[in-house]
Amino acid sequence: MPDPTTEPPASAPPSTPLAALSQMGLLALGLADLACDQLRQLTDRGRQTAHSSDLPHLLTDGMKELHARGELAARRVTQDCDNYLELVARKVVAQRGTADRA
Repeated sequence: MPDPTTEPPASAPPSTPLAALSQMGLLALGLADLACDQLRQLTDRGRQTAHSSDLPHLLTDGMKELHARGELAARRVTQDCDNYLELVARKVVAQRGTADRA
């Protein structure tokens, strides 16, 4: 009688549901390990880039970008305001009107 504690080689098809579950678990763990390794490498590259660049300048630019995006999002959400492009167009028309009169 074969020993139930021995496992079939990884290349052999699973013979029982428990063996199939075990192989799926090992595949999932391998995939998770690969993802963690890639994430670790990515963070190491990010740290190297941050150390070699002007970090305060990058943070300042990022804050300005987020502020501008926040203003645009607030304008989109607010219902009682006119569209920004519409306001700019009205301003241009008004400027042209005063320039034509002068």
